[in-house]
Amino acid sequence: MPKLQPPESLRSKLLRVNSAERPTDSAYGFTSSNFRINFSANIPDLIKVHSIVMKSCSIPNTEYNINESNNTFTFATAAVPKTITIAQGNYNITTLIAALVADALAVAVGMTITVAAPSGRLAFTFTTNSELLPSASGNAMAKTLGLTDPPTGDVALYLAPSLPNLSGLQNIYIVSKVLSGGASFIDPVLSQLAIFNHIQVTEPFGQYVHYTSPEEASDEIFFVADQTLNEIDFALFNDRGRNIDLQGLEWNMIVKIYYHVNSQK
Repeated sequence: MPKLQPPESLRSKLLRVNSAERPTDSAYGFTSSNFRINFSANIPDLIKVHSIVMKSCSIPNTEYNINESNNTFTFATAAVPKTITIAQGNYNITTLIAALVADALAVAVGMTITVAAPSGRLAFTFTTNSELLPSASGNAMAKTLGLTDPPTGDVALYLAPSLPNLSGLQNIYIVSKVLSGGASFIDPVLSQLAIFNHIQVTEPFGQYVHYTSPEEASDEIFFVADQTLNEIDFALFNDRGRNIDLQGLEWNMIVKIYYHVNSQK
């Protein structure tokens, strides 16, 4: 089927966004993953905008798989909770286990953690029987370690029911009230965010995620009435509804705008 052509009154241009060009006034607290850019209101192409679509973007995958949301491991001994806090960073299963068992609270109860073969699940052992807790009981690292069952009660040995998950950042949500037309996402966690586009992360930690829109019409945002794009907000969020930490790096995006030459609206 041939692609539908836009009406003769519509023209299109590319608009480039680079976080490195954001305002540097510290009073606004702008970061590379949460900022606003002012475009000149005198640019005719930005005054009668009919619709907009993202063409491409490049975003660094720099969010740690152990971060502020899951860097605490809580267990209990004789019903007394104990919390191990480890440094935020990007861990593999070997370095994560080493950080946990080296903590004084783990040493005190003789906690060891091994990877059970052939399942790959984690086996926890204690010289002083202890209770392993799920996330619902306040263990922020539970899902990361595969502890998805109810509390275990004091035990000497416990095999986690699920595989550990150190995949880190899996999705990037580009948020903009202006570019999304003010609409919010339908999602239990992200419903308060005006999401302009969603990028699935396939590159490993430390690499740039490069995205090119495969089908322009599929993600085009149409405005109810022509819009003036003056001050535009941009933010990057993860699956937990938190701003992504780009570790001081920058990102860029190219969008295509369609604007009326002789709008009657």
